[in-house]
Amino acid sequence: MKNTICFILISFFFLSCGQDKKNNDKEGQKEIKSRLEKTESTKLVRGEFITVDTAAVIKSRSKIYGVILDSMGQELNKRSKALQNEAFDMIPVSIRGEIIQNDKEDEWEEIIRVKEIIDVKGPEKKIEDKKIKISTNN
Repeated sequence: MKNTICFILISFFFLSCGQDKKNNDKEGQKEIKSRLEKTESTKLVRGEFITVDTAAVIKSRSKIYGVILDSMGQELNKRSKALQNEAFDMIPVSIRGEIIQNDKEDEWEEIIRVKEIIDVKGPEKKIEDKKIKISTNN
């Protein structure tokens, strides 16, 4: 009798552990799936950021995006203003954002809603050309 009860208890223990593992696996898969959906809907954009009055722009290598100045856009603006030496310095940034087709005329074709600020760097220093003049007096 004792052996039967021990066997039943051990069986319940192993069965319950196996179900917990399956539930944890399903929850883990759901979390991974939601992360993938978030990264698929957003795009990594690297470029130069500038704001003028109430307009903000990111110029990447191939495109120019208007930037929506919501809370994350304002945060990007605040970080870039802190690094500017002059009012019109373009600040190199890396962001992850949602790209939206803009239907409005006289505006950028694509606008971006900033979801994550990855990196904000100071403006690139310009290298001035220094010419050396060599003369010979004969």
